[in-house]
Amino acid sequence: MTPEPLTAFWHRQWRLIRAGGWPVCKSKARQLLKRLRPLPILIVTAPIFVIPVIVIRLIRPWILLRFGWLESEGIGHFSRPVEIYLSEADLGLHDPGQAGLDIWYLNKIVCNHVLKDKWSQVLTIWPRQIAGPIDRLNRFIPGGARHTLPYRYIQERSTPWQNIDLHHVLERTVPHLSFSASEEAIGVRALHDMGFCEQDDFVCFMVRDGAYFGEDHHLRWQFRNTSPRVLMPAMEWLADLNCGVVRMGAKVSEALPASSPLIVDYAANGMRTELLDLFLIARCRFMVSTGTGVDALTTNFRRPLVHANVPQFGFEDELGPSVIFTPKHFWSKTEKRMLTFDEIFQRGAHLYTLQAQYDESGIESVNNTPEEIVAVVSEMEQRVAGQWVGDDEDEILQNRFRAIWPLRPNSRPLQARIGAEFLRERREWLT
Repeated sequence: MTPEPLTAFWHRQWRLIRAGGWPVCKSKARQLLKRLRPLPILIVTAPIFVIPVIVIRLIRPWILLRFGWLESEGIGHFSRPVEIYLSEADLGLHDPGQAGLDIWYLNKIVCNHVLKDKWSQVLTIWPRQIAGPIDRLNRFIPGGARHTLPYRYIQERSTPWQNIDLHHVLERTVPHLSFSASEEAIGVRALHDMGFCEQDDFVCFMVRDGAYFGEDHHLRWQFRNTSPRVLMPAMEWLADLNCGVVRMGAKVSEALPASSPLIVDYAANGMRTELLDLFLIARCRFMVSTGTGVDALTTNFRRPLVHANVPQFGFEDELGPSVIFTPKHFWSKTEKRMLTFDEIFQRGAHLYTLQAQYDESGIESVNNTPEEIVAVVSEMEQRVAGQWVGDDEDEILQNRFRAIWPLRPNSRPLQARIGAEFLRERREWLT
């Protein structure tokens, strides 16, 4: 991928700040400070850690020490990418060809300490105060590439992000996360407390709302937020099938209205723990999400995923064939109509990551209808049950959609499916 010219970069930043105002300006300032923060630390610690770096280089003919950093601040970055890397390693893709030790370190913030402990069982994780300076200094001094683990970071635009299963390893490997007998007992007891038996089917729902990042970030990312009421008809549809529903989430703006004993508001009823977040996704029949970090755990446990009401659907190419999605609708304020898929792709709106981009382009993201969400959940339920009966027209529509899908640099062709009923009802958007 060709680096963005500096003038174009600053022009783009200025346009985003001008469109988004003070909240975007504050966010950009925080990002800049975050990027500059390691520099003075590197200067101060260099004299201390230069000797370990020299020793590491000297012993390289006999033992190769490699260092890498795991993005532990967010559950999405701390789950699926790590699973893909470990699966790649299982298949020999990262074998250095000699004896050695791979050493990892984390951010100061750890989003889920149970997940951290589980990664510690399969990875060598050192304190960041030791491994971090060694890694940064080693990268700074020429010749340190062999001591850097081949983990593909999202910040490195020249390579595909580790979140993308480039080599199709997930289908050829088994999950690297598991639960101890005591953890299983805690999870089963929680299911009983929710009113479920251990073998009962249930579906996890994750609905990102305004509480996810708070008021400051709400202004920046409000287009990604959804009221859980938009998905209530889908929850009730599953409950009518005698299938349980568990609403996930660490922070929520509103509790679910009580409508069925099979619908459990785990996010608001005081039961939530970091362990149960993992356990419930591992045990669920499938998951329904509006697109947020915790749904990445479906990959770790090889569970199917529905992405419903997703605005940034241009990133669905990072996911696999066990995902079905329905994008939000895109309304042109100036033309007073919904945009077609081709128009969305041409304007790049399927990749917008900031509310300011919508404001600047005069586009508004519009929620899926409850019927559209019920339809895509119904499709996944039928597929999981082995009862889905598609027809030739469905495949023709899927292929037409894939034919106009724009391939991103450092990504791969779309493998996830767009909802069948969604395409039937919106086939005019394919023109």
